[in-house]
Amino acid sequence: MQWSADVESAETPLLGGGRAYVTEYGGRVTALDPRTGGTLWSKGVAPRLRGQRTYDAANDRVLLVSEGDLLGVDAATGESQWTTRVATDEQGNGVHGAVRLADGTAYATSYRNRLVAVDVADGSLQWDRRFEPATVDCRTSGEKRQCARWFTVDAVAGGTLVAAVRRYDDEPDSLLTLDARDGSVQWRDTLADAGMSLTKPVVAGQVLYVGVDREEGAASELRRYDLRDGTRVSTTPLSGSLAGDPVVAEERILLPLRTALVCLA
Repeated sequence: MQWSADVESAETPLLGGGRAYVTEYGGRVTALDPRTGGTLWSKGVAPRLRGQRTYDAANDRVLLVSEGDLLGVDAATGESQWTTRVATDEQGNGVHGAVRLADGTAYATSYRNRLVAVDVADGSLQWDRRFEPATVDCRTSGEKRQCARWFTVDAVAGGTLVAAVRRYDDEPDSLLTLDARDGSVQWRDTLADAGMSLTKPVVAGQVLYVGVDREEGAASELRRYDLRDGTRVSTTPLSGSLAGDPVVAEERILLPLRTALVCLA
C-alpha cells in the first residue's frame, strides 16, 4: 500500500485536473492528491450529496447533485460557484440518472421526467422541458396501482442527446434523440412489446448502437440506427440474454451476455 486517506465515503473517487474528489457523508467533499493521498482541500458543500458527479475540464469545475440542485464547485479550491434548481417538490425531489456534459452545457433529469440544460460557466438555465408522465395508472394481476416511467439522457453526441423512456407498466420502452439546443424530439422508436427492454445506447460516428433484451429465455439483439434520422440500419440476433450495455472498442462492439462476451464488427 502506498498511502491511505482518512475519509468517510462509500463512493468511487472522481478524477479530474490531477485530483481525486471524494464525496463524504454529511455533504463534505475532499480533494486529494492521487500521488500522495494528501488533502488539497475539504469543504462542506451541501447536505445530502448524491452519487452523480462530473468533472468539467474546460472550467476546472466539479458538478455535484444535492437533492434537486445541480452545483458548480471550483475544483482547485472547493468554493461553491453556482447552484441551479433542477427539480422542485412539485416536479420530483431529486435528480435521476447521470448528469451529461457536452460543449459547455450540463443536461440533468429529475424523477418527474423534467430535462434541463444548464450553462456550466455560470449555472444559468438554457432550456427546460417535461416529458412522459413519471407515473401512470396500471394494472398488475388485476389490481390497479401506480407504475413508474423513467426518462434518462444516456449519451450526448454532436449536438444530439440520446435518451430513453424505460417503463414499469404494460407499455414498451422507447429510444429517442433530442436536439441539444432546445430539447425538441428529432426521432423516436418504440419497442414492439412490453416484454422487451433497452440497454444504455452508445454512439460511434453517426451510428447508434443499443441492445434489446427480451423476457427471460428469449434471444436478445443488437440494433444499429442512423443517428441523424433514426433509420434502423441493421438488427443482429444474439444467442442469449444481455448482461450489460454495449461498448465500442477499436471499431468493434463488445456486448456482455449472461454466458459470454461477444464481439461484433
